[in-house]
Amino acid sequence: MSDLLARLRSRLRARVDEAADRVVAAALGQTWTPLPDASARAATDRAEGLVLDDDRAEDASSATEEAPLEVDTPPPGSLIVDIREPHELAGGVPRGALILPMDLVPHQLERLPLDRPLVIACAAGARSFGVASWLRQQGFANAVSLAGGVHDAGVPLDRPSGARPGARVTVPAGTNVDGVVLHADLAGEVIVQEGAVVRVRLRDGQGFHVEHCLVADDVESGDGRGRGPLP
Repeated sequence: MSDLLARLRSRLRARVDEAADRVVAAALGQTWTPLPDASARAATDRAEGLVLDDDRAEDASSATEEAPLEVDTPPPGSLIVDIREPHELAGGVPRGALILPMDLVPHQLERLPLDRPLVIACAAGARSFGVASWLRQQGFANAVSLAGGVHDAGVPLDRPSGARPGARVTVPAGTNVDGVVLHADLAGEVIVQEGAVVRVRLRDGQGFHVEHCLVADDVESGDGRGRGPLP
């Protein structure tokens, strides 16, 4: 019986992983494709007696020991990762949070610690649930979603200082961006300003969003039609 439960847990985790893949792929605007061995795995389930009736499936699922994927409040020592879009931040950001828009998460995993709880937060809890599920698959076992979103969690919120998040900006030609001198103006938007550094989201040559950290003096307000100091 213990061997059966062990194999059943493995199958259930695979199902959860697939569901999380679907959620995150949809949120990131990508196409989800099933694993090539999905049908073979289903056949194996039947052959090994792992297709259970409703009562047995309920008992077995309750026997699995998975950490909760949602929390109502951030646990002590956790890092809140705010994955909202920059224009959503005007009402405040959880104090001490890492601001990391959702579409940048796959490209910024090195910024996420493995040794402390990661509380993924968005406006209502839907996007954060999908991202927390996906992060667990990447090895972040302590990733959880903040249920209800940042405004329902009772956490202190601070208004971002400096340039307004979501403001359209232009990085002028001649600017050195990560060792590359721009030959033409490049439009983007402010993620957040941290001191004299502005984190800006731009599009790379393949059309994907990427983040660059620039000195505020190197960034101009506007999209080329009306420039000025950062708002």
